[in-house]
Amino acid sequence: MDPATRNALIVAVPLMLLGFISGYMQITGLRDLNARAHVPSDELNFLRRRHRRRLFAGLLMLLIGGLITFTFLSGTEARASAIADANSAKPALAEGETRVIPEQDKAFVRYYTAYWIAVISLVFVLLSVAMWDGWASRRYWMTVYRRLRDEHNTQLRRDLAVYKHQKDQKRNTGRNGYGGRLGDGKSEE
Repeated sequence: MDPATRNALIVAVPLMLLGFISGYMQITGLRDLNARAHVPSDELNFLRRRHRRRLFAGLLMLLIGGLITFTFLSGTEARASAIADANSAKPALAEGETRVIPEQDKAFVRYYTAYWIAVISLVFVLLSVAMWDGWASRRYWMTVYRRLRDEHNTQLRRDLAVYKHQKDQKRNTGRNGYGGRLGDGKSEE
């Protein structure tokens, strides 16, 4: 096995494994979510969409890893290297001359170029899905944070109002607890 193939497999196999494990975990998560009885509707929607996005990302990782593995194990990469080596080994052309490339090699180069453009496009889609997932998670949790913060602030305002009311009552009442209307607490004789 040549070093290029070995390096490609070092990248592709863990990518495929990560995609498989991620997909399995998302399917399990969806099943568990469907089995739960009491989940708020906004949280249910968020979790369901998150599992679907991550399942899609896992499938993309599996596909990208498979395409990279296929191109190296099928001999496609070796043929592309052979064509490149054959063209670089030819002597330089004089000015105005054109190199004749067999139609078979032209068709292969077109296929090979389209193949790697597709792989790179899938990587771009994977990165886009990952950013979308991060943005959606942040948006949801910021909404939850704001709701909790508002509830907490409302509770603090209520507690503060009760505390002020109790403090005002203590201030307005005399030592005897009757507002000083019945005397100052000393016995009158």
